[in-house]
Amino acid sequence: MLRDNPTMAAQSASVAALLGHRRLVALHSRDDYSRELAFLFEDAARREGLDIVFRGSFFRAQKDHRGLLGQLNGVGFDALYLCPPGPSPGRGCCNSCASWDCVSRSSAPTASIPGH
Repeated sequence: MLRDNPTMAAQSASVAALLGHRRLVALHSRDDYSRELAFLFEDAARREGLDIVFRGSFFRAQKDHRGLLGQLNGVGFDALYLCPPGPSPGRGCCNSCASWDCVSRSSAPTASIPGH
């Protein structure tokens, strides 16, 4: 059973707060589904008292994320929230529901974005 988007976003923000993350980055694919989920997450995170310190987006077919990663250099953040591309046109089920990530940032100065 799939949860509705506001519930998924609220639960993800709650987990980030529970884990002690305060400064978050929100990245999403440039499609309506991912954009909606990212915006819902940002709203839920603010209600939890969390700060969105960087927002970014990428295209579904994009393979080179160096520009986006370069923008993250120097941004102090605790966790990265990634909204991968939504379902492909013509697909009956969302192929990305299980791919939501709230990933703790390591001490390394870069983050990775899974290729979709």
